[in-house]
Amino acid sequence: MKTTSLKTIAASTSYRAVLWLTVFAVALLNFTVAANAANVDNFKVEMNDASTSGVSHIGVSWTIDSGSGDPIAENDVVSIALKGTGASNKFAFVESSDGYGSASMTVLVDGVTTSVSDDPGGSCTTGSDWEVSTSTPGNDLLISLERCAASAVAAGSEVIVNVIDQDSSGGSIMNPVTEGSYVIGLEGTTGWQDSGEASIAIVDDITATATVSSTMTFTILGVASGQNDFSGQTGEGNTTIDTTSNTPTTLDWGVLDTSSAAVADHELKVETNASGGYVVYVQQSGNLTNSNGDQIDQFDDGSAQTAGDTTAWSSPAETEGTTTTYGHFGVTTDDATAGGASCATTYESGSTQYYAAVVSSADATTTTPGTPIMCHTGPSSGETEDQGNSVIRYRTEITSLQEAGEYTHTLHYIVVPTF
Repeated sequence: MKTTSLKTIAASTSYRAVLWLTVFAVALLNFTVAANAANVDNFKVEMNDASTSGVSHIGVSWTIDSGSGDPIAENDVVSIALKGTGASNKFAFVESSDGYGSASMTVLVDGVTTSVSDDPGGSCTTGSDWEVSTSTPGNDLLISLERCAASAVAAGSEVIVNVIDQDSSGGSIMNPVTEGSYVIGLEGTTGWQDSGEASIAIVDDITATATVSSTMTFTILGVASGQNDFSGQTGEGNTTIDTTSNTPTTLDWGVLDTSSAAVADHELKVETNASGGYVVYVQQSGNLTNSNGDQIDQFDDGSAQTAGDTTAWSSPAETEGTTTTYGHFGVTTDDATAGGASCATTYESGSTQYYAAVVSSADATTTTPGTPIMCHTGPSSGETEDQGNSVIRYRTEITSLQEAGEYTHTLHYIVVPTF
C-alpha cells in the first residue's frame, strides 16, 4: 500500500519548489507451504527506498512458529532471496564487484544483537553466532547465514536481519529498474526447513510540484520623540533627540544648534519570503540645500565616499573658506552589518557607532543605487532586529560658519529582494 501526502501553499506565477517523495514499501504476506516445513510467522520486509533504481537498506524479520516451527540449529543455513525478473531487472549490490560481509549486517534474536562474521560454508569463527555469504544465482540476490553457535534459535523466537551500508555510498542494495511487484523469500538451504515469502512494490519516484507566490512589504515608521535606540553606543546618548515632527514621510530638526549634533530616526520593516533576503538602500536627491544654494554637505566634510564606507562620527572641521567643512549630514543603522549580498557593511564595532554618507541620485548606479542600511540573507517577518527590523538614524551637525537658511532635500528608500 502506498500513501503520500502533500500540503500545498496557494500559488500564483512565481518560483517553484520541487519535492521528491520516497515511497516506502509494505510487505504483503504470501506464504508458501512446503512439505515437512512450517511457514514462519510475522514475516516482514522493510525498505527505506522502494523507488526504481533506488539504493535501499533492507530489514527482514520473522518469528519461528512456536508450534510446528523448526529451530535453527548449529550449522543450519538460512537464506534470504531477493528475486528479480530478468538479467537486466534485478536487485544488485551497490558495487557489483563487492559482496556483503559481516560489517554490512546485523542479526538480532529476541531483541538481542548477535555476532556475525564472514564466509559461511567454511569453518565457523570461534565465538561467532553467525557467518554470512552472498551469491547471485540466476536473477536472484541471495544472502545466506550459517548458524555457528552451539545453541539453537528456538521455536517462538523473533529473528531480525538488517542489511545496512555496504560502504560510504549510503545504501546497501540497488533496486530493479522496472516498476512492479517483487518477491523476497526466506528459506532454509541446509538443515533448517521453514520458509516465508513476501511481495514488495517497486515504483517510480513521485514528483510533486507547488508554487508559492512571492511577497514583499516595506514599512516606514516614525520614532517617538525622546526614544533612543542607540543609547548604549558611545556619543549617541547625549545628542539632541528632536523627532517631534518625525513621520514616515518627514524628518524635521527645527532650528539646528551649533553646540551639539541633531538626530532623527526611522524604524524600517521588511516582510518577505525571498529566499535570498533583501538589501535596503537610502538615496538622497542631493545635499541639504537652502534657497541661496548653500549646502550642508555629506559626511565627512563632503569628502568623496564609496557607498558602504563607514567611520565613527566626527564634528565638522570648520575650516574658514572651505564650505564643505561648515556642516555635514550622515546615516547609521542598528543593523550591525548591513548592505551588499553578504551584508558586509559594518555600522557597529563594540560600543562605537559608524556613519556613512548618503549617496546622491547623481552618483547612484544600477549595482549601487544608494547607501546600504539594512540587509538579511533569508525570509523575514519584519519583527526581529537585524532580520527585517532596523532603526535608521540620520545625524546632522553644523558649525558657526554654516550659512543661514532653511535647508531641504529628499530621501528615497530602495528595497532590493532576491527571490
